[in-house]
Amino acid sequence: MGKYLYLQLKRLLRILLPVMLVAAILFGCLALAYQAVVSMTDDTQEQAKIKMGVVGTAGDTFLEMGMLALKTMDSSRFAIDFVQMEEPEAEEAMRKGDIAAFAVIPEGFIDAAMYGEIMPVKYVSTAGAVGLTTLLKDEITKMVEDIVIQTQKGIFGTGDAMRNEGLSSGSAENDLTFKYFDFIFSRSKMYAVSELGNGSAMGLEEYLLSGFCVVLLMLVCLVFAPTMVRRDMSLARVLSANRRPVIAQALCDFAVYMIGLLGVIAVLMIFAVWTGWVDLTVGVFIQWIPVVIAIGGMSFLLYELTTNLISGVLLQFFISLALCFVSGCFYPVTFFPDSVQTLAAYLPTGIARTQLAESFSGVIHISGVLALLGYGGIFLGAAVLIRKGKVALVRG
Repeated sequence: MGKYLYLQLKRLLRILLPVMLVAAILFGCLALAYQAVVSMTDDTQEQAKIKMGVVGTAGDTFLEMGMLALKTMDSSRFAIDFVQMEEPEAEEAMRKGDIAAFAVIPEGFIDAAMYGEIMPVKYVSTAGAVGLTTLLKDEITKMVEDIVIQTQKGIFGTGDAMRNEGLSSGSAENDLTFKYFDFIFSRSKMYAVSELGNGSAMGLEEYLLSGFCVVLLMLVCLVFAPTMVRRDMSLARVLSANRRPVIAQALCDFAVYMIGLLGVIAVLMIFAVWTGWVDLTVGVFIQWIPVVIAIGGMSFLLYELTTNLISGVLLQFFISLALCFVSGCFYPVTFFPDSVQTLAAYLPTGIARTQLAESFSGVIHISGVLALLGYGGIFLGAAVLIRKGKVALVRG
Protein backbone atom coordinates (compact mmCIF):
# COMPACT_ATOMS: atom_id res chain seq x y z
CA MET A 1 0.00 0.00 0.00
CA GLY A 2 3.02 2.27 0.12
CA LYS A 3 2.80 2.99 -3.59
CA TYR A 4 -0.92 3.69 -3.32
CA LEU A 5 -0.25 6.17 -0.51
CA TYR A 6 2.48 7.83 -2.59
CA LEU A 7 0.15 8.20 -5.58
CA GLN A 8 -2.57 9.73 -3.40
CA LEU A 9 -0.05 12.23 -2.01
CA LYS A 10 0.96 13.23 -5.56
CA ARG A 11 -2.72 13.63 -6.39
CA LEU A 12 -3.10 15.90 -3.36
CA LEU A 13 -0.12 18.05 -4.36
CA ARG A 14 -1.62 18.69 -7.79
CA ILE A 15 -4.69 20.35 -6.30
CA LEU A 16 -3.03 21.91 -3.27
CA LEU A 17 -2.47 25.36 -4.82
CA PRO A 18 -6.11 25.83 -5.94
CA VAL A 19 -7.26 24.54 -2.55
CA MET A 20 -5.04 27.08 -0.78
CA LEU A 21 -6.37 29.92 -2.92
CA VAL A 22 -9.99 29.03 -2.21
CA ALA A 23 -9.22 28.51 1.49
CA ALA A 24 -7.55 31.95 1.60
CA ILE A 25 -10.67 33.54 0.10
CA LEU A 26 -12.87 31.77 2.66
CA PHE A 27 -10.52 32.86 5.43
CA GLY A 28 -10.68 36.47 4.25
CA CYS A 29 -14.50 36.47 4.08
CA LEU A 30 -14.87 34.98 7.54
CA ALA A 31 -12.25 37.36 8.95
CA LEU A 32 -14.21 40.32 7.58
CA ALA A 33 -17.45 38.92 8.98
CA TYR A 34 -15.80 38.41 12.36
CA GLN A 35 -14.46 41.96 12.46
CA ALA A 36 -17.86 43.34 11.44
CA VAL A 37 -19.65 41.45 14.21
CA VAL A 38 -17.06 42.46 16.81
CA SER A 39 -17.27 46.13 15.80
CA MET A 40 -21.08 46.01 15.97
CA THR A 41 -20.96 44.61 19.50
CA ASP A 42 -18.36 47.07 20.76
CA ASP A 43 -19.50 47.98 24.26
CA THR A 44 -17.81 51.33 24.65
CA GLN A 45 -19.72 54.00 26.57
CA GLU A 46 -20.61 56.18 23.58
CA GLN A 47 -21.89 53.32 21.43
CA ALA A 48 -23.89 51.84 24.29
CA LYS A 49 -25.77 55.08 25.01
CA ILE A 50 -29.32 55.69 23.83
CA LYS A 51 -30.10 59.25 22.82
CA MET A 52 -33.45 60.57 23.98
CA GLY A 53 -34.85 64.04 23.48
CA VAL A 54 -36.61 66.07 26.18
CA VAL A 55 -38.99 68.85 25.13
CA GLY A 56 -40.07 71.38 27.75
CA THR A 57 -40.73 75.04 28.40
CA ALA A 58 -37.74 77.13 27.36
CA GLY A 59 -36.05 78.77 30.31
CA ASP A 60 -37.84 76.60 32.88
CA THR A 61 -35.49 76.65 35.88
CA PHE A 62 -36.78 73.40 37.36
CA LEU A 63 -36.48 71.60 34.01
CA GLU A 64 -32.91 72.80 33.57
CA MET A 65 -32.07 71.70 37.11
CA GLY A 66 -33.60 68.28 36.42
CA MET A 67 -31.64 67.89 33.17
CA LEU A 68 -28.43 68.88 34.96
CA ALA A 69 -29.10 66.31 37.69
CA LEU A 70 -29.74 63.57 35.12
CA LYS A 71 -26.53 64.38 33.26
CA THR A 72 -24.26 64.64 36.30
CA MET A 73 -25.73 62.73 39.25
CA ASP A 74 -28.07 59.97 38.02
CA SER A 75 -26.70 56.56 36.99
CA SER A 76 -28.91 56.62 33.88
CA ARG A 77 -26.34 58.95 32.28
CA PHE A 78 -24.22 55.88 31.50
CA ALA A 79 -26.98 54.35 29.37
CA ILE A 80 -29.13 57.26 28.18
CA ASP A 81 -28.04 60.60 26.78
CA PHE A 82 -30.83 63.15 27.43
CA VAL A 83 -30.83 66.07 24.98
CA GLN A 84 -33.02 69.14 25.54
CA MET A 85 -34.73 70.21 22.30
CA GLU A 86 -37.64 72.08 20.81
CA GLU A 87 -40.44 69.82 19.57
CA PRO A 88 -39.92 70.43 15.80
CA GLU A 89 -36.20 69.86 16.28
CA ALA A 90 -36.87 66.63 18.18
CA GLU A 91 -39.23 65.35 15.47
CA GLU A 92 -36.63 66.03 12.78
CA ALA A 93 -33.86 64.37 14.84
CA MET A 94 -36.01 61.27 15.37
CA ARG A 95 -36.77 61.00 11.66
CA LYS A 96 -33.04 61.14 10.92
CA GLY A 97 -32.31 58.53 13.57
CA ASP A 98 -30.25 60.90 15.72
CA ILE A 99 -32.45 60.13 18.75
CA ALA A 100 -34.45 57.03 19.61
CA ALA A 101 -37.48 58.92 20.97
CA PHE A 102 -38.42 62.08 22.83
CA ALA A 103 -40.67 63.07 25.71
CA VAL A 104 -42.75 66.25 25.78
CA ILE A 105 -43.13 67.72 29.27
CA PRO A 106 -46.23 69.96 29.37
CA GLU A 107 -46.04 73.54 30.57
CA GLY A 108 -46.62 73.86 34.30
CA PHE A 109 -45.68 70.23 34.95
CA ILE A 110 -43.41 71.01 37.92
CA ASP A 111 -45.86 73.49 39.47
CA ALA A 112 -48.68 70.96 39.23
CA ALA A 113 -46.48 68.19 40.64
CA MET A 114 -45.72 70.33 43.69
CA TYR A 115 -49.43 70.27 44.50
CA GLY A 116 -49.78 66.53 43.93
CA GLU A 117 -51.17 66.67 40.38
CA ILE A 118 -49.44 64.47 37.81
CA MET A 119 -49.83 65.84 34.29
CA PRO A 120 -49.38 63.30 31.47
CA VAL A 121 -46.04 63.35 29.64
CA LYS A 122 -46.24 62.68 25.91
CA TYR A 123 -43.81 60.02 24.70
CA VAL A 124 -43.07 60.01 20.95
CA SER A 125 -41.27 57.28 18.98
CA THR A 126 -41.31 56.04 15.41
CA ALA A 127 -44.27 53.95 14.24
CA GLY A 128 -43.81 50.27 15.03
CA ALA A 129 -40.60 50.95 16.94
CA VAL A 130 -39.02 47.85 18.45
CA GLY A 131 -35.87 47.06 20.34
CA LEU A 132 -34.32 49.71 22.54
CA THR A 133 -37.05 52.29 21.96
CA THR A 134 -39.62 49.76 23.11
CA LEU A 135 -37.48 49.19 26.18
CA LEU A 136 -37.56 52.92 26.85
CA LYS A 137 -41.32 53.05 26.56
CA ASP A 138 -42.21 49.89 28.46
CA GLU A 139 -39.57 49.84 31.18
CA ILE A 140 -37.99 53.22 31.79
CA THR A 141 -41.19 55.24 31.57
CA LYS A 142 -42.89 52.74 33.89
CA MET A 143 -40.02 53.13 36.35
CA VAL A 144 -40.25 56.93 36.24
CA GLU A 145 -44.00 56.78 36.76
CA ASP A 146 -43.62 54.54 39.81
CA ILE A 147 -40.93 56.76 41.31
CA VAL A 148 -42.94 59.96 40.85
CA ILE A 149 -46.19 58.54 42.19
CA GLN A 150 -44.69 56.74 45.18
CA THR A 151 -42.53 59.66 46.26
CA GLN A 152 -45.49 62.04 46.03
CA LYS A 153 -47.60 59.66 48.10
CA GLY A 154 -44.89 59.56 50.74
CA ILE A 155 -44.27 63.32 50.84
CA PHE A 156 -47.87 64.51 50.74
CA GLY A 157 -49.04 61.69 52.97
CA THR A 158 -46.48 62.66 55.58
CA GLY A 159 -47.53 66.31 55.33
CA ASP A 160 -51.23 65.49 55.68
CA ALA A 161 -50.58 63.22 58.66
CA MET A 162 -48.52 65.89 60.46
CA ARG A 163 -51.07 68.62 59.80
CA ASN A 164 -53.84 66.40 61.13
CA GLU A 165 -51.86 66.13 64.35
CA GLY A 166 -51.39 69.89 64.50
CA LEU A 167 -47.68 69.76 63.64
CA SER A 168 -45.74 71.94 61.22
CA SER A 169 -45.00 69.90 58.08
CA GLY A 170 -42.91 72.26 55.97
CA SER A 171 -39.42 71.27 57.09
CA ALA A 172 -40.34 67.59 57.39
CA GLU A 173 -41.65 67.49 53.81
CA ASN A 174 -38.49 69.19 52.54
CA ASP A 175 -36.26 66.78 54.46
CA LEU A 176 -38.23 63.81 53.15
CA THR A 177 -37.98 65.17 49.61
CA PHE A 178 -34.20 65.36 49.83
CA LYS A 179 -34.06 61.83 51.26
CA TYR A 180 -36.12 60.56 48.34
CA PHE A 181 -33.74 62.29 45.92
CA ASP A 182 -30.81 60.71 47.71
CA PHE A 183 -32.37 57.25 47.45
CA ILE A 184 -33.24 57.72 43.77
CA PHE A 185 -29.83 58.98 42.72
CA SER A 186 -28.05 56.20 44.66
CA ARG A 187 -30.38 53.39 43.52
CA SER A 188 -27.56 51.74 41.53
CA LYS A 189 -25.91 50.83 44.86
CA MET A 190 -28.83 48.54 45.71
CA TYR A 191 -27.75 45.86 43.24
CA ALA A 192 -24.59 44.34 41.79
CA VAL A 193 -24.00 43.45 38.14
CA SER A 194 -22.13 40.27 37.26
CA GLU A 195 -21.18 39.53 33.66
CA LEU A 196 -21.52 35.80 33.17
CA GLY A 197 -20.34 35.79 29.56
CA ASN A 198 -21.67 33.21 27.08
CA GLY A 199 -21.99 30.14 29.22
CA SER A 200 -18.26 30.18 30.04
CA ALA A 201 -15.54 32.51 31.20
CA MET A 202 -14.67 33.65 27.68
CA GLY A 203 -15.75 36.93 26.15
CA LEU A 204 -17.81 37.35 23.01
CA GLU A 205 -14.76 37.88 20.78
CA GLU A 206 -13.11 34.61 21.86
CA TYR A 207 -16.41 32.80 21.52
CA LEU A 208 -17.01 34.04 17.99
CA LEU A 209 -13.41 33.37 16.98
CA SER A 210 -13.66 29.71 18.01
CA GLY A 211 -17.02 29.33 16.27
CA PHE A 212 -15.82 30.93 13.05
CA CYS A 213 -12.76 28.66 13.09
CA VAL A 214 -15.04 25.61 13.10
CA VAL A 215 -17.04 27.11 10.22
CA LEU A 216 -13.81 27.76 8.32
CA LEU A 217 -12.67 24.16 8.78
CA MET A 218 -16.03 22.85 7.58
CA LEU A 219 -15.85 25.06 4.49
CA VAL A 220 -12.25 24.05 3.77
CA CYS A 221 -13.45 20.43 3.72
CA LEU A 222 -15.75 21.39 0.85
CA VAL A 223 -12.79 22.50 -1.24
CA PHE A 224 -11.46 18.93 -1.34
CA ALA A 225 -14.70 17.60 -2.87
CA PRO A 226 -13.33 17.08 -6.42
CA THR A 227 -10.70 14.65 -5.13
CA MET A 228 -12.73 13.00 -2.37
CA VAL A 229 -15.91 12.11 -4.28
CA ARG A 230 -15.33 8.79 -6.07
CA ARG A 231 -17.43 8.18 -9.14
CA ASP A 232 -15.72 4.92 -10.14
CA MET A 233 -14.77 2.10 -7.76
CA SER A 234 -12.73 0.15 -10.34
CA LEU A 235 -9.38 0.93 -8.68
CA ALA A 236 -10.68 -0.09 -5.26
CA ARG A 237 -12.00 -3.34 -6.74
CA VAL A 238 -8.67 -4.15 -8.44
CA LEU A 239 -6.69 -3.43 -5.27
CA SER A 240 -9.08 -5.52 -3.22
CA ALA A 241 -8.73 -8.40 -5.67
CA ASN A 242 -4.93 -8.15 -5.28
CA ARG A 243 -5.18 -8.55 -1.49
CA ARG A 244 -5.10 -4.87 -0.71
CA PRO A 245 -7.83 -4.63 1.95
CA VAL A 246 -10.47 -1.94 1.66
CA ILE A 247 -9.65 -0.79 5.18
CA ALA A 248 -6.02 -0.17 4.19
CA GLN A 249 -7.15 1.84 1.17
CA ALA A 250 -9.51 3.91 3.31
CA LEU A 251 -6.81 4.56 5.91
CA CYS A 252 -4.42 5.77 3.20
CA ASP A 253 -7.07 8.07 1.73
CA PHE A 254 -7.97 9.38 5.16
CA ALA A 255 -4.31 9.98 6.08
CA VAL A 256 -3.76 11.98 2.89
CA TYR A 257 -6.94 13.93 3.54
CA MET A 258 -5.76 14.78 7.07
CA ILE A 259 -2.38 15.90 5.74
CA GLY A 260 -4.12 18.21 3.30
CA LEU A 261 -6.45 19.70 5.91
CA LEU A 262 -3.71 20.20 8.49
CA GLY A 263 -1.46 21.74 5.85
CA VAL A 264 -4.12 24.26 4.84
CA ILE A 265 -4.92 25.12 8.48
CA ALA A 266 -1.21 25.51 9.28
CA VAL A 267 -0.69 27.94 6.40
CA LEU A 268 -3.76 29.98 7.39
CA MET A 269 -2.61 30.12 11.02
CA ILE A 270 0.87 31.25 10.01
CA PHE A 271 -0.67 33.96 7.85
CA ALA A 272 -2.96 35.09 10.69
CA VAL A 273 -0.01 35.34 13.10
CA TRP A 274 2.20 37.08 10.53
CA THR A 275 -0.43 39.76 9.87
CA GLY A 276 -0.96 40.24 13.60
CA TRP A 277 -4.65 39.40 13.34
CA VAL A 278 -4.51 36.83 16.16
CA ASP A 279 -1.85 35.56 18.54
CA LEU A 280 -1.53 31.79 18.13
CA THR A 281 1.05 29.33 19.39
CA VAL A 282 2.29 25.88 18.49
CA GLY A 283 0.23 24.52 21.39
CA VAL A 284 -2.94 25.90 19.81
CA PHE A 285 -2.10 24.21 16.52
CA ILE A 286 -1.51 20.89 18.30
CA GLN A 287 -4.98 21.16 19.82
CA TRP A 288 -6.34 21.64 16.31
CA ILE A 289 -5.32 18.06 15.44
CA PRO A 290 -8.19 16.24 17.24
CA VAL A 291 -10.59 18.87 15.90
CA VAL A 292 -9.40 18.25 12.33
CA ILE A 293 -9.63 14.48 12.85
CA ALA A 294 -13.24 14.71 14.03
CA ILE A 295 -14.45 17.22 11.43
CA GLY A 296 -12.36 15.61 8.68
CA GLY A 297 -13.69 12.18 9.64
CA MET A 298 -17.27 13.40 9.34
CA SER A 299 -16.47 14.99 5.98
CA PHE A 300 -14.76 11.78 4.82
CA LEU A 301 -17.87 9.78 5.74
CA LEU A 302 -20.18 12.17 3.88
CA TYR A 303 -18.03 11.94 0.75
CA GLU A 304 -18.20 8.13 0.93
CA LEU A 305 -21.99 8.36 0.90
CA THR A 306 -22.09 9.99 -2.53
CA THR A 307 -20.79 9.23 -6.00
CA ASN A 308 -21.77 12.54 -7.60
CA LEU A 309 -19.79 15.77 -7.10
CA ILE A 310 -22.78 18.11 -6.91
CA SER A 311 -24.73 15.94 -4.51
CA GLY A 312 -21.61 15.44 -2.40
CA VAL A 313 -20.99 19.18 -2.10
CA LEU A 314 -24.64 19.96 -1.32
CA LEU A 315 -24.86 17.19 1.27
CA GLN A 316 -21.71 18.38 2.98
CA PHE A 317 -22.68 22.05 2.82
CA PHE A 318 -26.15 21.75 4.32
CA ILE A 319 -25.12 19.31 7.04
CA SER A 320 -22.19 21.57 7.93
CA LEU A 321 -24.43 24.64 8.00
CA ALA A 322 -27.02 22.93 10.22
CA LEU A 323 -24.43 21.57 12.67
CA CYS A 324 -22.60 24.90 12.94
CA PHE A 325 -25.88 26.72 13.49
CA VAL A 326 -27.11 24.40 16.24
CA SER A 327 -23.66 24.25 17.88
CA GLY A 328 -23.54 28.02 18.35
CA CYS A 329 -20.77 28.78 15.86
CA PHE A 330 -22.55 31.84 14.49
CA TYR A 331 -23.79 33.30 17.78
CA PRO A 332 -23.90 32.12 21.41
CA VAL A 333 -25.58 28.75 21.91
CA THR A 334 -27.30 30.18 25.01
CA PHE A 335 -29.82 31.79 22.64
CA PHE A 336 -31.27 28.33 22.00
CA PRO A 337 -33.65 26.36 24.27
CA ASP A 338 -32.09 24.17 26.95
CA SER A 339 -32.74 21.00 24.93
CA VAL A 340 -30.78 22.37 21.95
CA GLN A 341 -27.96 23.53 24.23
CA THR A 342 -27.72 20.02 25.68
CA LEU A 343 -27.64 18.51 22.19
CA ALA A 344 -24.99 20.99 21.02
CA ALA A 345 -22.67 19.92 23.85
CA TYR A 346 -22.55 16.38 22.38
CA LEU A 347 -22.26 17.24 18.68
CA PRO A 348 -18.78 17.04 17.12
CA THR A 349 -19.00 20.67 16.02
CA GLY A 350 -20.06 21.76 19.50
CA ILE A 351 -17.19 19.88 21.15
CA ALA A 352 -14.78 21.23 18.53
CA ARG A 353 -15.89 24.82 19.17
CA THR A 354 -15.48 24.40 22.92
CA GLN A 355 -12.07 22.78 22.49
CA LEU A 356 -10.80 25.59 20.25
CA ALA A 357 -12.16 28.26 22.59
CA GLU A 358 -10.31 26.68 25.50
CA SER A 359 -7.14 26.26 23.46
CA PHE A 360 -6.96 30.03 22.90
CA SER A 361 -6.77 30.49 26.68
CA GLY A 362 -4.22 27.71 27.14
CA VAL A 363 -6.64 25.20 28.72
CA ILE A 364 -6.54 21.53 27.73
CA HIS A 365 -9.43 19.19 28.54
CA ILE A 366 -8.57 15.55 27.91
CA SER A 367 -12.25 14.64 27.82
CA GLY A 368 -12.78 16.92 24.84
CA VAL A 369 -9.74 15.50 23.04
CA LEU A 370 -10.91 11.92 23.63
CA ALA A 371 -14.44 12.78 22.47
CA LEU A 372 -13.15 14.31 19.24
CA LEU A 373 -10.82 11.37 18.57
CA GLY A 374 -13.71 9.01 19.32
CA TYR A 375 -15.92 10.80 16.81
CA GLY A 376 -13.14 10.64 14.25
CA GLY A 377 -12.77 6.88 14.79
CA ILE A 378 -16.53 6.30 14.51
CA PHE A 379 -16.78 8.31 11.30
CA LEU A 380 -13.77 6.53 9.80
CA GLY A 381 -15.17 3.12 10.74
CA ALA A 382 -18.52 3.95 9.16
CA ALA A 383 -16.76 5.19 6.00
CA VAL A 384 -14.81 1.92 5.75
CA LEU A 385 -18.03 -0.11 6.03
CA ILE A 386 -19.68 1.97 3.33
CA ARG A 387 -16.69 1.56 1.01
CA LYS A 388 -16.69 -2.18 1.62
CA GLY A 389 -20.33 -2.29 0.67
CA LYS A 390 -19.70 -0.29 -2.50
CA VAL A 391 -16.78 -2.51 -3.53
CA ALA A 392 -18.83 -5.65 -2.87
CA LEU A 393 -21.71 -4.20 -4.90
CA VAL A 394 -19.36 -3.53 -7.80
CA ARG A 395 -18.09 -7.09 -7.64
CA GLY A 396 -21.60 -8.45 -7.68
